Amino acid sequence: MNRFLPGVLAVAGALTFTALPVTAATAATSGPVPRTAVAGFGSNTRGQLGTGTASGTELLPVQAMLPPGTHVTQVAPGCFHSLALTTAGSVLAWGDNRAGELGNGTTSEFSATPTPVPLPAGVRIRSVRGGCSFSLAVSTDGQVWAWGSNSTGQLGNGAVGGFSAAPALVKLPAGVRIASVAGGFDHALAVTTTGQVYAWGGNANGQLGNGAAGPPTGTPALVRLPDRTRVRTVTAGELDSLAVTAGGRVLGWGTESFGALGNGQGSGFSAVPVPALIPPFVRVRSVFAGCFHTLAVTTTGSVLGFGENGDGQLGTGQTGTQQLIPARTRLPAGTRVTAVGGGCVHSVAVTSRGQMLSWGAGGLLGNGSTAPSSVPVPVRLDRGQLAISTGGSADGNHSLALVLQLPVR
Repeated sequence: MNRFLPGVLAVAGALTFTALPVTAATAATSGPVPRTAVAGFGSNTRGQLGTGTASGTELLPVQAMLPPGTHVTQVAPGCFHSLALTTAGSVLAWGDNRAGELGNGTTSEFSATPTPVPLPAGVRIRSVRGGCSFSLAVSTDGQVWAWGSNSTGQLGNGAVGGFSAAPALVKLPAGVRIASVAGGFDHALAVTTTGQVYAWGGNANGQLGNGAAGPPTGTPALVRLPDRTRVRTVTAGELDSLAVTAGGRVLGWGTESFGALGNGQGSGFSAVPVPALIPPFVRVRSVFAGCFHTLAVTTTGSVLGFGENGDGQLGTGQTGTQQLIPARTRLPAGTRVTAVGGGCVHSVAVTSRGQMLSWGAGGLLGNGSTAPSSVPVPVRLDRGQLAISTGGSADGNHSLALVLQLPVR
């Protein structure tokens, strides 16, 4: 075993969940300190991999050109753009910018190089998420900042239409503090520090969870959760929303097409949260929603998938069938997953040993092949790289991984 591995994985856990500076690694390792990098693969037509150039599809992971001395603690792909959070609490953005989703005050075509998002003086960010053509960030004081397209009110500023090329505050009720956010195709979700969920944006399929499908709204409103329910985390798909409760159960609302909510239904929608049919005694830690498929990471490190599976994006070994109830992803023996992500028709996972796996549509898996895979296959990270975390976008066709680069001898 690499002599750096035990300490590095311990630091990786700290980076993933508490965003400690990379310099903390000096307490856990001997020799040169590993550095963080951002590795990406898949579509790069709008520069969303951050390599300095826009290209077609990258079949193997490539490294984003981060500013010198920058250490990243979180990555967040959007549909055609990407975001990263630094140890300083600042945000980097790159990729498509036609709706101002890079937050740099312009609507230039795109930027293939990661550049800082100008934030007001004194604002420090603790989490970022990318939607389709819009971006979300949670500041350390529990406020939400948003920028990019506002075509369906997804910026939460009380209006529907237009865009904002610079970060602006989401208009949450007074006194509400946010712990985490999620961005879908055209709607947004936010979990409060008390476990409630607010939603805004598109609602054609009931994805705001307010009891009815209808026109979009630019005003955040409470999701109608079951009584005494506290939510820990959320994900926003193309036309649906899912949440993990404090008890490790999964609730979903919005479209039920292909079984996207895991409640046994394959068509229609639910405008209020309904439970996914997670097996008894199984507890879920986190979820990711693509276009019409969902992945759930359990507390034991296994993965359950449900919804659309035409490209094998559920990783069950089958394709071409919709999965109406959760089914187990066929992970390699002994694998424990810590995070999942992906895009519209592909899925990725990071393991407890710093590996990265992928499955689904061909050309998006980071394994050098254009062939699809209905079971997880290894992503070919560079030598010495250990994956810490990943992210996902409902309609995206690229993937990002936060990696530690170990010294290679």
